[in-house]
Amino acid sequence: MNPVATKAFMQETSNDLIQPSTLARGLSDNYSGLRPEVVKSKLLRGATSGLSEFIWPKDQWPSVPHDDFHLAQELPCVDLSDFRTGDAEQRQKTAEVLAKTFSEWGFVLVTNHGVSAEIIKRMQNQALKFFEMPLEQKEKGVVPSSSKYEGFGYGVESGFYYAGKPWIDRFQCRWSPACEIREPMEKVFCPSDAEEFINTIEVYNSRLDKLARKILELCAIGLGIAEDTFTKPFGGTAGDCIARMNYYPPCPLSSLTLGLGAHTDPNLLTILSQCEVGGLQVLRNDTWISVQPKPDMLIVNIGDTFEITPGIIVGESTFS
Repeated sequence: MNPVATKAFMQETSNDLIQPSTLARGLSDNYSGLRPEVVKSKLLRGATSGLSEFIWPKDQWPSVPHDDFHLAQELPCVDLSDFRTGDAEQRQKTAEVLAKTFSEWGFVLVTNHGVSAEIIKRMQNQALKFFEMPLEQKEKGVVPSSSKYEGFGYGVESGFYYAGKPWIDRFQCRWSPACEIREPMEKVFCPSDAEEFINTIEVYNSRLDKLARKILELCAIGLGIAEDTFTKPFGGTAGDCIARMNYYPPCPLSSLTLGLGAHTDPNLLTILSQCEVGGLQVLRNDTWISVQPKPDMLIVNIGDTFEITPGIIVGESTFS
């Protein structure tokens, strides 16, 4: 088959728990009226008293609240259990369904993916534990520009450029082919907590590495080309991978800002675990739809690199 790969556009909205009119700034550069989660984040470093840098142009304001799912069109779901059983006929069917779904949506929900709910929940709990730490403690995980790990660590920029400042706190590190999470986390946590955090993230990422390879193989089968077409260049691995944790604290400007603006991912694949709060929105037929969190499913989207891979024809733009 020779499908058309749909460009995968997405954005992240923020959850609104207070109104802009309740904001005030004290002489000590502290904000009142903001939830503690915000004060603990890096968002307020150098921010203006009215948080004006976070207010986006009106034509980019969220058109759908982050938790409005009643008009949402469900993302298509692909069950990967047939692929895991090894049945050749079912494997072929799953591959064709997956390739067709990516060609029409750019996104897919996957179930029976091999990552247990327990592993996912442990990862989310550890991520939340990190972001709820005092800012001064998290900033021990900032990677200096002179380091070989530049571009990773706590508080890194999104890499996208928008008219407004994104309402987002984040940590990222390279985890394949070599995991680089240990050095910054040993500076942030005490030894026992650091070990628990590192082990949890490594277990979760090792499962995602297997899943990524599985999806790449299925896409190749669904396209009618050699199964190792997309994995062979990386020596049978999922390639150079980044683990990224995005945190969107309760936002006083959620109707005026975004956690991340409209974008496509530049990489090959993104595999996303979304917590119960929600926030991910996907552009479908020129309409933004909120993706309802489903704890037993993972969201997979193709990136720009996959669109230029031989064998895939890129269609018109119509996205974690």
